[in-house]
Amino acid sequence: MIEPLSQMIAVVQAITPAEGVSAITDLPAATVLDLQSYGADRVLIVVAFGPITAGAATSIKAQLDNVLAFNDDPVDIAGSAQTVADNKDNQTFLIDVINPARRFLRLFVARATQVATVGAAYYIVYGVRNRPVTQVAPTNAPEIHRDKAAGTA
Repeated sequence: MIEPLSQMIAVVQAITPAEGVSAITDLPAATVLDLQSYGADRVLIVVAFGPITAGAATSIKAQLDNVLAFNDDPVDIAGSAQTVADNKDNQTFLIDVINPARRFLRLFVARATQVATVGAAYYIVYGVRNRPVTQVAPTNAPEIHRDKAAGTA
């Protein structure tokens, strides 16, 4: 039997829509990902932008640290920075991290000059060895539908 994808990955919200509200200030993700807790070494970071004002200087990058509080010696992942042009409203950006050098990972959104909105951002943890995965709040438990007939949803 084919295992559902929702049991093989973890979806963790990195930045909520309320945190990503239109602003000019930098936005380090409040949620730091502990890869060891999943027994995983791969993360796809998905960042969805909303409106971006003309002239905004916006970028994203992935960072690592040895401690959850991100106060030890945080470092950027080399090459992970992406510039988000001010004409990229309502577009999604991806950073795929494989075998990071440290245990804790976070997304960092730099915003300056003009306002930019982060609609939401997620960590999709894959290559998980601790399965089945239990999704953590605020992600709801998935509904799994197997071999269902057509009908009312």
